[in-house]
Amino acid sequence: MKTPIRLLILFCLCICSVDIYAMPINPPPPNDQQCNATDLGLLDFVPCGAGDSVTVSGDTEWAAYDYAWPVGSSCFPLGSPDVWYKFTTRSTYVRINLFSTTVGFDSIFVRIFDEQNNCVNLIPLNCSTTQIGSMLVDFYTPTFNGVYYLEIGGYDEEEEGTFELTVAGVESCNECVMDMSIELNTPPVNGQYYPGDVVEMCLTIDRFNTQGISSLHSIIPTLVGAEWLPNSIVPINTPSSPNTTNGWIWTTASTPLGPQLGFFYDGDLDSNPNNNTGDAATILQSWQACWEAIVKPAYSGGDLLTKIYVFNDGQTGSAATTSCGPDPALKLELKAFSDSCVSPIVFVNGSIDCNNGTAIIGVSNANASDTIDYYLYDVNNQAVDSALNITITSFVFPVSNAGSYTLSAYNQSTGCYTITAVKVPFVLLSNVNQVSISCGPGNGVAQASVTGGTAPYTFYWPQTNATGSTAFNLSDGWNYVVITDTLNCSVTDSVFIVSSPIPQAAFDYPDEFICGDQVVVQDIFPQTPGGLYTLISPQSVAGISVDQFTGEIDLNAVSSASLPVWVVVEYRVGVPFCTDFFRDSIYVTGIPAAPQPDNQSTTLSWCNPSAIPVLQITAVQGQNPVWFDAFGNLVALGTSYTPPFTSNTPAGAYTYYVIFTPNIVGATCYSLPTIYTVNVSNGFTITATADTTICPDEPIQLNINGCATCSYNWLPSSGLDNPFSSSPIATVAQTTAYFVTATDQNSGCEAYELITIATDTALCEDSTTVVLEIFNGITPNADGKNDVWIISGIENASNVRVTIFNRWGGIIWNTNRYNNTDIVFRGFDENGNAVADGTYYYLITIGTKTRRGWLEVTR
Repeated sequence: MKTPIRLLILFCLCICSVDIYAMPINPPPPNDQQCNATDLGLLDFVPCGAGDSVTVSGDTEWAAYDYAWPVGSSCFPLGSPDVWYKFTTRSTYVRINLFSTTVGFDSIFVRIFDEQNNCVNLIPLNCSTTQIGSMLVDFYTPTFNGVYYLEIGGYDEEEEGTFELTVAGVESCNECVMDMSIELNTPPVNGQYYPGDVVEMCLTIDRFNTQGISSLHSIIPTLVGAEWLPNSIVPINTPSSPNTTNGWIWTTASTPLGPQLGFFYDGDLDSNPNNNTGDAATILQSWQACWEAIVKPAYSGGDLLTKIYVFNDGQTGSAATTSCGPDPALKLELKAFSDSCVSPIVFVNGSIDCNNGTAIIGVSNANASDTIDYYLYDVNNQAVDSALNITITSFVFPVSNAGSYTLSAYNQSTGCYTITAVKVPFVLLSNVNQVSISCGPGNGVAQASVTGGTAPYTFYWPQTNATGSTAFNLSDGWNYVVITDTLNCSVTDSVFIVSSPIPQAAFDYPDEFICGDQVVVQDIFPQTPGGLYTLISPQSVAGISVDQFTGEIDLNAVSSASLPVWVVVEYRVGVPFCTDFFRDSIYVTGIPAAPQPDNQSTTLSWCNPSAIPVLQITAVQGQNPVWFDAFGNLVALGTSYTPPFTSNTPAGAYTYYVIFTPNIVGATCYSLPTIYTVNVSNGFTITATADTTICPDEPIQLNINGCATCSYNWLPSSGLDNPFSSSPIATVAQTTAYFVTATDQNSGCEAYELITIATDTALCEDSTTVVLEIFNGITPNADGKNDVWIISGIENASNVRVTIFNRWGGIIWNTNRYNNTDIVFRGFDENGNAVADGTYYYLITIGTKTRRGWLEVTR
C-alpha cells in the first residue's frame, strides 16, 4: 500500500504557507482516472498472427494512484501514479509492447480489465510487470468485440515518467473458443467483494471452432483464491445442447487438471462424461454456464482469484485426437476488501444557508485504540482543516461553506489510508435547464426551479434583466440566475445555452445498408439536442417506426415481402421548428436464404490422390456467395469452391461454410450458412494372382488380397463364375486379360489390378496316357483334413517332376517321385521349415507335357 510520506509533504505544503497556496499545480493527465481512459479504438480481426495495432505516448507524472483499487496483485505489491487506456478488440489476444522513455522509470506494471457494464464495474483479468523499463506480453481477450481497459503505473509511489505503448490485436488459429464472455451478476466494486457476498458468474461461449474434429466437452470453474468459502460453488444454469435434451451435467470427472467439479457433456447419458465425445454443433451455436460462489463471512482481506477452463473432447472426453486448443484459462483476479482498511463512517449534520452558516462533518471510527490523522479538502483540493493523532472514536469538522469535500484518513496503527467523498448541502437548492433549442444565437430559453428555503422566491437573470423563473432570448454560452427567498437568502445558478448552427445539428446512422427485422440506433447523435425525428419515407410500408426523441428505427414488425426499401428520417430543431432540416437514410434489405447445393450432397468424399471434388451451389440473382473454412477464414467467392487438398493432406473430415450476402456495396446482411463436409481418405493397394498359362478351358481360380471392406468388379465378365467376387473361377478358351476394380465401401477409394490368363495346348494332358486332377489349396494344420497336396492320377504317370515356387520364383520344394503318400507336399520347404500362408506356384512335368498353376497354403 502506498505510504503517506508523499501525502504528508503535500499536506504540509498546502497548510503551512499562504504563499505556497498561490503556487501553480500541474494538472493531472486527462486519462488519470479509469472513467476518463484514453480510447484507443478498435483492434479489428486479423488472420493468424499479429495485425491491427495502435501506438501512443503516455505520461504518469502528476497522476494520482487510484487507492480504491486493491494492491497486492499477482505482479506488483504497491502502487504509484497511474494512467488508463481502453480499447475494443476482435482478436483472442492483445499484445502489449511498452517501454519507458524516462531515465529511472524502470519498474512498471500493466494491468488489464474486462468492462462489465461501464467504467466502474471492471473485472481485473491479468497483469504483468517489468523492472527493466520495457515489456512485451500477450493478454487473453476472448470476447469478440469486447471492451478492455489497461492500467499503467509504477512499482511504488516514486516510479513515474513517460513511456511509449503499442497495443496490437493477435489472432491465434489454435484456440477452439472464438468468442467467450464472462458476466458477474453481482458486479465487483473496483474488483473487490465484501464478506459474505454471493457472487453469480455466467460464462457464455458464442462460437466454438471445431476445426473438423474437436467439440466442446467441459466448462470447469475453479475457486483458486483462499478467501472463497470452501465448497460453496453450486450450478445455477447448465448449458443447453443442440443434440440432446439432457446432454450437459454438473459432476466430477477427469480433466488435465485431475478430477474436477464442473459442467461436462454426457452425450450417451450414462453419467460418465469421459467416455463420450463433445457437443458437436455449428460455429453459430452458443452455450451458457452459470454458477455462484460465496465470499468467506470473515477474513483478513485477500485473494478471490478464479480460473475458468474450457476443454474439448480430446482433453476430457473420448476423442482420440484434438484439432484445436488447448484454450488458456480465463483468469479473474478478484480481491476481498481488507477489514483492517475499512473507511471511517462519515456523516453531515446541518446545511448551509444565509441564517445558518455552519454545518459539521462527523467522523466515527469503531476502534478507539487506533491513532488516526484526518485531512479535509475542498472541491479544489485545497486543505481546509486537519486533525492529527486522533485516538477517540468520534470527531467533527465545522464547515461554513456548502459543496463537495474530501476526507482522507491515515491510520497510524494499521498503516491503512482511505479517502471518502462528503457533500454539504445548501438549504436553498436550485436547478436550471435549457428547455428548448432556438433556430439561431440569442434566442435561448431556460427555466429555473428551486427547493428549500422559504417561499415566495424571486428570480433575476442579469443578461436579459428577466425576473421570472423562465427566461427568453438568452445568448449562447453561460447565463446566470440569482434566486432569493422571502428571508433574503440567495443562491446563484447557471446554465450553458446552445443554439442550432446548421453544421452542428446533423445526425448519422452507422450503416447505409442493413438487414431487416431489427432495431437501428444512431451512431452519431446531433450536436444540437432537443429536436424531433420524423419518418419521411416510406409512408405506405407497415411495420416501420421511428422514435421521435431518439431517432431509433424499429423494423421488427416489417414484413420481408416489403423489402428492400429505403428508410428516410428527418431531424428538425427549434421552437417553432427551424426552416432547415437534416436527413439520413438507410437501405433495408431482407436476410437472404441459405445457399442450396447444386445437385450434390453436402457430404462428399475424396480419396487421395483422385480428382478433388468441387463444392457447388445454385446461383441466386442479387446474392454473392462467400466461402469460409472451418477457422472462419474467407477462402473464395462465387458459386463453386475446390478445397486446396494435396497429396500431403491428412485423412479426416474437413468443413466449409458458404453464405449469401446481398450484391449491394456496403450491405452487411448474410444468410445462415450451408455447411459442406469433405471426408478425406488415403488410397490403398491390392495384390492379385500372377499372370499364368493354362490348358484351354481348364478352370483356374483368381484371387485379390489387400482390402477386406471392398466390393469388386471384373471386366470382362465372360468366363467368370462371379464377376463381383474377390476370388472368381475363370474358364477361358483363349488368352484373356481381366481388369478388376476394388472399391472401399467405407472411404469410396478405388484400386486396380490386371491379370492375364494365357492358354497353351501344349500344357494339356495326353488323355491316352494319364489324367491329373489338381487341387488349388491345402490347410496343413494337422487336423487330418486337406493337410497334404493331393494330385489325383499322378501315381499312374512315369517320368514325373513336381516343382513348387514362391511368388518371387524361388524353388521351395522339388521331387521326381511324387506319389501322394510318403512323397507329398505337406506345407514344408525342402529344409523342413513350415512355409508362410500365401499363394505359391507349381510346375508339373510328365514326359514332354507340363502343367502350371497356383497353390494356396492356409493354416
